[in-house]
Amino acid sequence: LGVHYLTRSAELGSEYACHQLGFAFVDGTWGLGCDKQMAHVYLTASMACKVRNGSSASRVRAHNIMAELGTNDV
Repeated sequence: LGVHYLTRSAELGSEYACHQLGFAFVDGTWGLGCDKQMAHVYLTASMACKVRNGSSASRVRAHNIMAELGTNDV
């Protein structure tokens, strides 16, 4: 149920929710499994969120993960 609420929050523009889902897909936690493509989707979306409620540490981690994934979005 928590993943459902985070997904809905991400859809509504929550940076925190996008970070948490992106990290979960990178780490393979919360029953989501490791999925680098979905991690990329949520971490990319976090950069355009209107609700900037993520922490500085989460922004740094998201940036580092995107760099590790080799994307041009960082």
